[in-house]
Amino acid sequence: MADVSGDIGELRQRITIQSATRARDAHGQWVNTYATLVSRWAEVIPLDGRELEKAKALDASVTHRVKMRYYASLTPRMRIVHKTRTLEVVSVLNTDERRIRTVAYCVEAV
Repeated sequence: MADVSGDIGELRQRITIQSATRARDAHGQWVNTYATLVSRWAEVIPLDGRELEKAKALDASVTHRVKMRYYASLTPRMRIVHKTRTLEVVSVLNTDERRIRTVAYCVEAV
């Protein structure tokens, strides 16, 4: 996919990684609530053009790529919050299987 071996200075956006938990609301219905797991420095990249076409091979709805230092716990059942945006994780890659960088392909939640 994309080269993520860049300088650590690229990771200058603060993100929050959240995990879904199920809880009952006031009416007894099950709803997803989100708990913050960790805040990290990352690079959040809205995809366009050729990058978007490559990402669409993973999932047709992918809109963003998020690069960060290796984070083994990130799964597609989580979400990433960046400023006012919520990004649902679709796919997680351990770049070159070296445990240096994690790349998450995400869909922006509406």
